[in-house]
Amino acid sequence: MTVVAEPNDPGKVAARLDPDSLYVAIDRQRRKRRMQWREAAREAGVSPSTLTRIGQGKRPDADGLVRLLAWLGTTDLAPFITRSQP
Repeated sequence: MTVVAEPNDPGKVAARLDPDSLYVAIDRQRRKRRMQWREAAREAGVSPSTLTRIGQGKRPDADGLVRLLAWLGTTDLAPFITRSQP
């Protein structure tokens, strides 16, 4: 089975970053470390508005995603990916 970003191609699975699950993980880590959002953003190397946008269901750019994953201490994208079969 091929994983692609286009859900309308028969026989393929659509995979997308799920900003909601990413936001939950960021918030969990932020609370665990007793940080404000601005502190978390600064430490992760992203702007506070990046975290706001993720909280609004928007996906970060690739560099922001990599920085946030590093801040979370993971390279595993699987928990933040949603898949659907057309």
